[in-house]
Amino acid sequence: MSELIIIYIAKIIEKDNMNKNKNKNNKIKINESQLTNGIFKDILYDLVNNKLTNDKYNQFCRTYIKLINNKKDRSYPRTSKKPFSKWYVKGYSNNSQLVKMILAILNKTVH
Repeated sequence: MSELIIIYIAKIIEKDNMNKNKNKNNKIKINESQLTNGIFKDILYDLVNNKLTNDKYNQFCRTYIKLINNKKDRSYPRTSKKPFSKWYVKGYSNNSQLVKMILAILNKTVH
């Protein structure tokens, strides 16, 4: 039952922040597990005892809610930070190195 209450509080906080930041280019990103842990650790006691101040609520929102500026139709090139993942496998696998050596021998470009 208490988990359900914390989830409802998280949804209310999320909706409140969406209403405050109604820009077309802003997208609100919320880590829900951190938000629920933060509610439980930081503001639940004050909320239940009616001691939650506006300053503490705003500090809580700045800590757990991150605004991201996303623009329409943006795109980035597909890159991988690891050299042996997905589309890099063809260029670096052992089979491709063997094929390169065999082709070099057949074309007589190597002594």
